[in-house]
Amino acid sequence: MNFIISILKNFWMLTAEMAPYLLLGFFVGGLLHVFISARLIRRHMGKNTLFSVLKSSMLGIPLPLCSCSVIPVASSLRESGAGKAPVISFFISTPVTGVDSIMATWGILGWFFTLIRVSVSFAIGTVAGILSIIFDKDEQQAKPVMPNNTEAKPIQGFKARVKEVFDYGFIQLPYGISGSLLLGLLLGALITVLIPHGFVQNNLGSNFGGIIISVLIAVPLYVCATGSIPIAAALVFKGFSPGAALAFLLAGPATNMVTILTVKKLLGTKSLVFYLSSVIFGSILAALGFDYLINNYGITNTFISVNSQHHAGLSPLHIISGIFLLLLVIYHYLGHFPIFSFLHAQKGDLPMNTEFIVSDMTCKHCQSTIEKKLADVDGINSVIVDLSNKTVKVDKDDKLESTYIIKLLKKAGYTGVEKD
Repeated sequence: MNFIISILKNFWMLTAEMAPYLLLGFFVGGLLHVFISARLIRRHMGKNTLFSVLKSSMLGIPLPLCSCSVIPVASSLRESGAGKAPVISFFISTPVTGVDSIMATWGILGWFFTLIRVSVSFAIGTVAGILSIIFDKDEQQAKPVMPNNTEAKPIQGFKARVKEVFDYGFIQLPYGISGSLLLGLLLGALITVLIPHGFVQNNLGSNFGGIIISVLIAVPLYVCATGSIPIAAALVFKGFSPGAALAFLLAGPATNMVTILTVKKLLGTKSLVFYLSSVIFGSILAALGFDYLINNYGITNTFISVNSQHHAGLSPLHIISGIFLLLLVIYHYLGHFPIFSFLHAQKGDLPMNTEFIVSDMTCKHCQSTIEKKLADVDGINSVIVDLSNKTVKVDKDDKLESTYIIKLLKKAGYTGVEKD
């Protein structure tokens, strides 16, 4: 019983510590979603040049896209004509950071750690893009599969934009990361309880051993940029070096089997090699450099505020924010299961004459992307995206071919098959 109580206590402390920052990040993420369009991003990624690589790495940093939701966005950009090099940079810098993750890192690990995380993310994405420019000359420029006039129309009106900010920031965004965030909080609590004090120093010895272990754990683990933060905090608290925590935060969100397979399919084997080598070796080198700065230039752990377990008490802001965040995340997490599908009820029964199976939809971001892609197309009267069953139901005019809708889905980054 004491073991369970200790886990729950640490789970709550981690949740409450990051809650105010993460909720603020959700709101800013909603603002970015409304005011930064895919068209704007694509305009800066169309050429396979160093400048495009730098811009794509920079653009990817604040976007609140997790490891799964970055896939359709990057696929759409590639299909719309973006070069390999800027796309691979975008693939790395986007899931590693995100404004919600930046805010949460600041709240848990401090401003200096946050600055290093963002800077290294940008550097790794840029290096991967440069390697692609130099060594991968094949089919750098993709041919657009659809004209740009199929882009969803911008949201008009102040009220509509405010509604979309909160819809994306507090419904779509937390829905997509809810499972990974809960897993991260739970693993962080378990690490804090299970690893004895002094175990890391006595058994790993140098900082290098902890860094290698953190990377080996991070690469296969499917965890988003935000969900990885409580795990990294627990690692530091139990004796791992700050560099090891940094390596985990860099390698974890950028590498998982889904992303690896997508990069290979979308960009080719060479790009996959540049992608993985940049992330893995870049994380290790950045971790070693970070530990060197801390140990040799008077930068102490006062910059890394992993002190939640030692706080005498949480402030009212942290308590209220923690309760709200926990309820919000649990609500969205339960919505992933069919038995709780009523929590995210679909629109009412409407006459639909065509249905597509879209098996690679994974989150609310996917649902929103498809809805917006199809909603303003002439000949489509209404659209219902059923995330739990991975189907898209469309009421369309007879003159509109189903193959055209499948092409639109492909342009959005998804594979659609018409259901018999």
